[in-house]
Amino acid sequence: MKMKSGIQSIGYSVLAGLTAMTMASSADAAKISLTTSYEVGDYGSDYNYDGPRLDMTINPDGTNWYFDIGTRKRNHDNGQRYSRTDLSAGYRFRFENGWIQPEAKIRRDETLYKSSNGGRLMTDIYGLELNHILSLGGNWGLWGDWSFQMMKETSESVKSGALESIYSDAYTWEIEEGIRYYFSNDSRITVSLYDFGRLADKGSDWGVGGSNWSSQARAYYYHKFANGLSIQPYVRYPLSWGERQQWYVSPSMPEGSDQLSKVTRYAFQFTYPVTTAMRLVGEYYLEDIEYKEGYSTGKDDSKTKYFKLGLNFNF
Repeated sequence: MKMKSGIQSIGYSVLAGLTAMTMASSADAAKISLTTSYEVGDYGSDYNYDGPRLDMTINPDGTNWYFDIGTRKRNHDNGQRYSRTDLSAGYRFRFENGWIQPEAKIRRDETLYKSSNGGRLMTDIYGLELNHILSLGGNWGLWGDWSFQMMKETSESVKSGALESIYSDAYTWEIEEGIRYYFSNDSRITVSLYDFGRLADKGSDWGVGGSNWSSQARAYYYHKFANGLSIQPYVRYPLSWGERQQWYVSPSMPEGSDQLSKVTRYAFQFTYPVTTAMRLVGEYYLEDIEYKEGYSTGKDDSKTKYFKLGLNFNF
């Protein structure tokens, strides 16, 4: 990683956190949870990245409304830059046996490529999400996170001195539903099934990508100790080969899969209370990517290491 870039990113993260803290301290009519953190991704190549991240949830006092704001920046060793901004608003319907929270979300992703043609990829995402936790009686519960999104992608590049733009639309879903068992108020295990899909629109030109699907089994274990330290190791295991359709140039090309892969993740999260209003938070994971022989599109099996460390403030 470049030292100058890392120092600038840390400075951005600290400044963003202090600014949000100042705003939060004057917001007496709301509960605010703010997390400022720093991420590092290690691919073992010049695609490695690092950068700051900020996440904030606002719950106005006496209401069931929740508003989320998030932003992150990633600077890659190869000169590529990525930024993301998230906004959402949700309402929590509470019942005797739990709650259900629908949300409306918008997100903007932007990738700037370091290349001779000055490429840029912008993705606007509009979605609906449904989170829920429900008691099934005894020590058993139901937990889930359902998300449906519409994506609009714009790829820009300069060719022969002229700006060329390619547009593509896609619809995605992410559905995770699990069974939860509570050993106590401070200890639980959750086992879930996860399904992801993306259906891309094939117009006169295919645009910037094809459709893809994948599914996983996931397991989480949460435990909170007497000193306030909480840990959550989790694992994600593929149920089948994840499929990506061919990268179309024209709708006349035959359909089929050009890439089949399996992604496995082993992870660990923790939080530790520094004061009553501040917690140290972190996450580490190792992700293995395996490609099926003949369907790797020239890519080798790889391992990704990810690390995040930050501070969470509650007001």
